Amino acid sequence: MKKLAKLFYLLIFLLIFPTSSLAQTPSLLFEDDFSSGNLNKWSIEYGNWYIENEQLNSTLVLPGDTRINSTGGSSWSNYALDLDVNNVDAIDEGIAIRKTANDWYEFNPRHGTGIFGTPQIKLFKVVNGVSTQVGNTHAIPLINNKSYHL
Repeated sequence: MKKLAKLFYLLIFLLIFPTSSLAQTPSLLFEDDFSSGNLNKWSIEYGNWYIENEQLNSTLVLPGDTRINSTGGSSWSNYALDLDVNNVDAIDEGIAIRKTANDWYEFNPRHGTGIFGTPQIKLFKVVNGVSTQVGNTHAIPLINNKSYHL
């Protein structure tokens, strides 16, 4: 369990601090700043997704009813995720990494002011569709209607 905790804190560290000081400059695998105004680089699994003011948005009808995927796949390895999040009036955001039909990791920033254990960041491992939490922290305050760079 200590190894999983260390892995989780390493992931948080790598997401918070830039990795540009590494000896090798990695190639860019995917980028979208939404300035095009379209979702051509994305596939919508379900939900209502749109771009407004160069920001990706979704409207939530029922919990868990929005999902959008970027290009990529299992051929990607040793990569960093760089994004800005702003959860206006909900709690959870799920960012899936190395997603296949039934297996993936999910980084879950949870915004809020105390309800349902928020603010919190969780890391899950999903195997054969079964999700297991492998780490979490309450050390980063994630407040609704404020942008965060992860």
